Amino acid sequence: AGPRYIQPFDALANSEGGEILFNNNVFSSWFIDFLNARGQYLGTPQSLEGGILNDWKIFPAVKLDSYQPPYNQKNYNSFNDIFLRVPKKPFKVDGKNNPDVLNSPASGKIHQIYTENLSSNFKVKRDVLNIRQALNNSPHAEKFIGGKVVDILLWFTDYHYFHAPISGEIVEVGEYAGSYNYNFQNVDWYKALAKHKRVCYIIKSKKFGLVAMIPVGFWGVGSIVTDDKIHKGYQITKGEKIGR
Repeated sequence: AGPRYIQPFDALANSEGGEILFNNNVFSSWFIDFLNARGQYLGTPQSLEGGILNDWKIFPAVKLDSYQPPYNQKNYNSFNDIFLRVPKKPFKVDGKNNPDVLNSPASGKIHQIYTENLSSNFKVKRDVLNIRQALNNSPHAEKFIGGKVVDILLWFTDYHYFHAPISGEIVEVGEYAGSYNYNFQNVDWYKALAKHKRVCYIIKSKKFGLVAMIPVGFWGVGSIVTDDKIHKGYQITKGEKIGR
């Protein structure tokens, strides 16, 4: 559960050889069992034993000194506590009262920005994206055709909560089951986006109209949790936490 183990796995998972391996029937069957067992292990104190907690403390990208354990705990008791750490000081929300500013919903890195017409599938390298699938054929989906899609990738070291990119009324919250770490055959990040578990939040803003935010569960994450206060009709403020 330490960074020295996660980095080599991440490199393998994102290589062409890794794609072949994870789509092998024999390996994927074992890997599903492994991820299920690992998911339980990551919530135990054993996941930080053997110097792993110290590895996280000294790993530069994590910046653990700027954070504290979740749930008002005094200590980190498992890997999940590190994964769900919260900042000691609230993040600054740039342009909080400026309707012309659209903020990033997550503390990650911009992976791709798509500006093509989204009325049909299109390819970027080996990846294919279809906005109707991503929104699970929402009645609002047609209004996003031809719009822009910004893909923000969260690495394992990143803060794993997401916040409202704009102020406005939440007009749709849809949670859709997906493959997570299951049914690996022909599932990769974009080629089968609709097969990954995701939650679609659509916000009606004054300046930009409808803005959709779609957190997508990736391998080994296995959960997207929406805060209890978030529901259709809720008036949300830019920078307000939506979930994790």
